[in-house]
Amino acid sequence: MPVTLIDPANIKVAGWDRLSASKVGIWRSCPRQYWMNYVLKLKEPAPVAVVRGIAVENCISRVLRESPALIGDGMPDRILISPLNEDGSLAMESIEGWPGPTLNGISVEDRPATLEHLRQWAFARVDAHFSRCTEEALLNWEMNPNRVGERTDLDPEIVRDMSKAGIDLHLQEVIRCKEKFSDEQLALWRAGILRPKWPSPDGFPWKGEKFPPIEADTEEIKWTEAWAISRPWFVDPDAPSFSMNSIHPNHWFQGEYDLVYRWDGQIRIIDLKASLGNTDRSRLYPEQLRMYAWLWWETHGRSETIDGLEIWYLGDGGHRKTIHPPTEKELNEISEEMAAIHSILSNIQSDEDTPTEPSPVIRFAPGGVEIETHPDTNARCKICPYMALCPNGDYDAQLPAERTTEAFSRSVPVTSISNIEPRVTLEGEIFSMIKPPTLKDGGVIFSFILRQGHDEAEVKNAFRTAPRNVTRGLQKDARVRIRGGIPGLWRGRMQIEIDDSASIELSEGPQEKDLDLIDIHPRVNAIGKVWAVELKPGIQADGSNQTTWKIKMADSSGVLTVIGFKMNVPEKARGVERGDVIAVINGQPGEFGGQKQIKCIRDTSIILISSSEKSTSWNL
Repeated sequence: MPVTLIDPANIKVAGWDRLSASKVGIWRSCPRQYWMNYVLKLKEPAPVAVVRGIAVENCISRVLRESPALIGDGMPDRILISPLNEDGSLAMESIEGWPGPTLNGISVEDRPATLEHLRQWAFARVDAHFSRCTEEALLNWEMNPNRVGERTDLDPEIVRDMSKAGIDLHLQEVIRCKEKFSDEQLALWRAGILRPKWPSPDGFPWKGEKFPPIEADTEEIKWTEAWAISRPWFVDPDAPSFSMNSIHPNHWFQGEYDLVYRWDGQIRIIDLKASLGNTDRSRLYPEQLRMYAWLWWETHGRSETIDGLEIWYLGDGGHRKTIHPPTEKELNEISEEMAAIHSILSNIQSDEDTPTEPSPVIRFAPGGVEIETHPDTNARCKICPYMALCPNGDYDAQLPAERTTEAFSRSVPVTSISNIEPRVTLEGEIFSMIKPPTLKDGGVIFSFILRQGHDEAEVKNAFRTAPRNVTRGLQKDARVRIRGGIPGLWRGRMQIEIDDSASIELSEGPQEKDLDLIDIHPRVNAIGKVWAVELKPGIQADGSNQTTWKIKMADSSGVLTVIGFKMNVPEKARGVERGDVIAVINGQPGEFGGQKQIKCIRDTSIILISSSEKSTSWNL
């Protein structure tokens, strides 16, 4: 079973908190890079090269799904489209909507009778698909506000060539299948008995009665049959993104396999790489595959091991690199190691937990052949996308350090990001209960008025939270201390929000570190260079209409998120680009997921101080 389906009500670990091979790879490359990427969530720039991998895998998958017994070499693309449920998920349980049974098929005499004819058919299908696969990937990339470069930087012919290289490597499996598949197995396959529970995508329903495959013939195995029999499992190209992951039984690790071959009774996992394999990234791929072998073992009750692992580098005609699958002893060691890494990464509190300790850079020849280790121990720092923010980067990012700025024809003070305090501790008396405390999901829902002399604030649970660290003694006239509350204003009235990182306890009176309500100023001005635009208002790549604006910006002291919702998105926010230096005036400081943020409110303004066009010297 290559995919794990989880009832949403039974999820133990949310998807964004799960470990993955890419997270482990970055952690091993440099803990500080992990901090920047996955804790601060600073998105890396997206070069057009990312389009190549997406387009190539999509094209190969669509060709593998087709069959020369069903689709002629001159037919248009997208004849086979898998049906989806109303929620957008793949309609695995449905026997309706699958196009395969509705097609007439290709007569036996017109099917490929030789290997060369089969190869010509497969290459013709690449020609039919690669253009649209490339264009769709480019359009999605162009919707990414963090893209760098131009679409003309990608040669579509490279997508075509790499897709054909992948098909050529698959044809080696077809040849071996035709030679090795026994007559007994062939008879069972022709009767439809060998169709697995999780079939390879082929345009036909997963469920229903057993039926002879459309490719079934008579006498000895034919090339068309060998194509269908050897077809690997792969992610259905019409399935939603990230919907076909394999997930650890305890939900803390996930991964998605590219190809899984199983026609010969052995399980082999193949990783497709749209590259030559001659970069430092090739050091990560063998370990990634070993993690996939471990994940397969874990998701199959620790009773089924992987028989083979390969990396297919698709540049320069294609190269196969074989990786030895881990032994059972090594699988247990990987399990312990992954659990330890997950524990470490789940408990990172600050950059002090992520030292600047880059791993050596490895040089590779095409095909992932290791050549040598770079002699400079800090060579990785010179190619790191976060060199501008890391003390090892030795790079002047020209990050703002101003403490005043001009706004509305006057000078206004600016707070450095490191000095923005989104949480407060204060003490007072409950003057009245607006919403008496009620239990929910082990936490508390409440709302009350806290009074200090003549000053008041409404204290309530933050949006969609039921904090647990709240005394059950909330009642009128009780004295309480709020630790880590997030202050804000609503219609001119002070509010203190309590989330899972804040607490309320009974108090016997004020303490020295308690703040007075009159000294809390839930407004801030800040200047920063825009590192990433995470969400732009308007139409998104998936066709949805987004009303949220979200960026990451940095000054010389730190990084934070700026976010606006619906009517509170400032007008100038729509024009903000990566590399711009902007001032956020009259924002509301806050925190989400342990990270500082400024929330745009009705009176928040954005001022462009310097455009990205003037930041050509900064490697975003």
